[in-house]
Amino acid sequence: MNERTIRHTIGFALTIACIALPRPACPEGRAGAGAAASASVTLTGLRSWSAPTSTRVVFAFSAPVSPVAPDSGWSHRLTITLPGESIVRATSVPAVLRVGDGVVDSVVVDSGADGGRFQFTFADTTRFRVFPMPGEPDKPFRIVVDVVKPGGSAAQNAKLAGIAAVKRQQRVRLVAVDPGHGGEDVGARGPRGVLEKNVVLGVARALVTALNDTPGIKAALTRDGDYFIALRERYHVAERMKADLFISIHANSSRRRGSGSGTEVYFLSLRGASDQATHDLAETENAADLIGGMSSQPEDDLVSILYDVKCSSALHQS
Repeated sequence: MNERTIRHTIGFALTIACIALPRPACPEGRAGAGAAASASVTLTGLRSWSAPTSTRVVFAFSAPVSPVAPDSGWSHRLTITLPGESIVRATSVPAVLRVGDGVVDSVVVDSGADGGRFQFTFADTTRFRVFPMPGEPDKPFRIVVDVVKPGGSAAQNAKLAGIAAVKRQQRVRLVAVDPGHGGEDVGARGPRGVLEKNVVLGVARALVTALNDTPGIKAALTRDGDYFIALRERYHVAERMKADLFISIHANSSRRRGSGSGTEVYFLSLRGASDQATHDLAETENAADLIGGMSSQPEDDLVSILYDVKCSSALHQS
């Protein structure tokens, strides 16, 4: 596959097409369990993901809840309360989540018949953001807390600038390798619990190693861990490291059991998806920002128009 083919293959995969995801109905209480039991909401999951610039903590529930907390702020602590609802903590959820990544120290969970309370302790005074995410066909209702790592953005920018400087000094071609998905956005699910986000990270690491062994080429990852990156940030990372080529790695699922083998190559088309299967795949990949809690930006329409113009020109040149 030559450079032009790869470039257009990846360009198609990153065309953003936001879709509205339906909210599932609230689960009904068990028959005969009583009014109090049927009104209970279960905290079914509590996870954290550490990224170079922030830490994300996600609470998962069996039904929608109404959290009381600031939407954002600057503090050393954060408290989220769920008043007036009976909250039950699943046995798989720890009473204390110890993160200890230099951003979030711990999260203490208090739950009972009169409500729930989640107490965050941060490693330092920093910015945070709290927002709910509606349920999806394969995901429950969630409360997401993003905590900024102090100095994380500056350190990340310095790292990318260092990669760009090495490219200039060594006069090599730089390839940005992007493992798809990450964090709560797991991608496709395979047999025995295999997750796309882990498969593509392993493939991307191997590709970077192989490219760095090739004379005249240097490669770097957009993410080197299990954390979420918004679609628009992925190509911004490539731009800041002054990459010549951007390759996004994905592992697609198939509706036909046992039929998955080989590879798929997508060519950028002025008419978009050429068939329903391709259209469905594009929508699935491009909904990653919604899965990760990223709302559309005001400039998205303009960016999409300019992107289409640039892609059209590149396609004709190819």
